[in-house]
Amino acid sequence: GSGMIEVIDTLRSIQGKTFERPTVVIADNVMGDEEPPEGVRAIITPDSVDLVSHVAVRTRNSGLLFATCYDKECLENLKSLRGHFLNFQVQATGDITFQEVADEMAAVQPQTRIEVKKITSPAFSTYAIPSNHFSDGTVGGKSNNLVRLHGKLPEWINLPVSAALPFGIFEKVLALSINKKITDAYENLLDQVHENPEKRLSEIRKTLLMLEPPEELFSDLLRAMNRSPLQQKEKVWMCIKRVWASKWNERAYLSRKARGIPHNNIVMAVLIQQIIEAEYAFVIHTQNPFTGDSRELYAEVVLGLGETLVSNYPGRALSFTIRK
Repeated sequence: GSGMIEVIDTLRSIQGKTFERPTVVIADNVMGDEEPPEGVRAIITPDSVDLVSHVAVRTRNSGLLFATCYDKECLENLKSLRGHFLNFQVQATGDITFQEVADEMAAVQPQTRIEVKKITSPAFSTYAIPSNHFSDGTVGGKSNNLVRLHGKLPEWINLPVSAALPFGIFEKVLALSINKKITDAYENLLDQVHENPEKRLSEIRKTLLMLEPPEELFSDLLRAMNRSPLQQKEKVWMCIKRVWASKWNERAYLSRKARGIPHNNIVMAVLIQQIIEAEYAFVIHTQNPFTGDSRELYAEVVLGLGETLVSNYPGRALSFTIRK
């Protein structure tokens, strides 16, 4: 990573900011749920965050340097170089070296862009589909990964009962005559979102939570899940709307903006599945992401549900590596 040194107290304080020049941020505090701002090429911090935290995943996917510096003296040295242009190199050992660069343009590599292919929603046939109808053209990656696990797990590992509202259902519900006023308000807010993102995004989410459901949605969902009538339709419908509205939470909006992904390129399916109260939750990487060694697993484990692992919770996960 190469860029001009900028020193900040918290990474959260620069959310949504755009840096015109390539920038290396020295941040005293990183919570783990932040989005790397546009123009940032590296983040250096004394904080340690879990490997599957939002900021760690985003920097990794975008080809940005994200490093923890445990040496106070080294960190103070970096801070003293504020306004200077530095080039950072990761060594084979995992250590990082840096040097000041005179010609900044010669040192800067193009920022990795995440290519997102626009999904064409399938022709409408039903509001909900069972898991045996999941496909790349109808639902997202998490849903399809569940299907790929069928027949590949030992008998003592159970897969959750699943159904989904496929791509295009959100747009279908928006187009219903019962939702015309809400749709008009939603589209009006989209035109204004760049003026005051934090305020407008909140208004967009609240507006989408007022959508009315077609009655067929619940009958299709029950058929897809092979279930008896739902006891709490209102609660189920609110959960579905919250998933759709999450496209417009601040982190998702800033992520698309920073990576140059058009907002209308994102369409959402909704996975609905059985859940259990877990004693532990974990993520296992089948290739050690620190070393790139494909012969080694790396795992992070927490008490409770997986949200503890991937979100902004205090403390760190228990982690281990093991040879396959």
